[in-house]
Amino acid sequence: MSSSDSPHYAYHVEWSPEDGEYVATSVEFGPALSHLDLDPVEAMRGIVDLVAWAVGDLRANGEPIPQPIADRAGLAP
Repeated sequence: MSSSDSPHYAYHVEWSPEDGEYVATSVEFGPALSHLDLDPVEAMRGIVDLVAWAVGDLRANGEPIPQPIADRAGLAP
């Protein structure tokens, strides 16, 4: 999977004092998916790749794929 499989998802990166690293999450996937890294940019890259993998896995198994918040009615430009 490539990051192009998850272009419209909303992501969040913040420092985690508990982990001593940045934690990146996807709003649509919630805390079920996260990526830790000492570098915030790498944390973001990691979650984007993880979401792309998850979307591919869901698609391959015929499971519902979360709709990106940005694509929901009234939120897209």
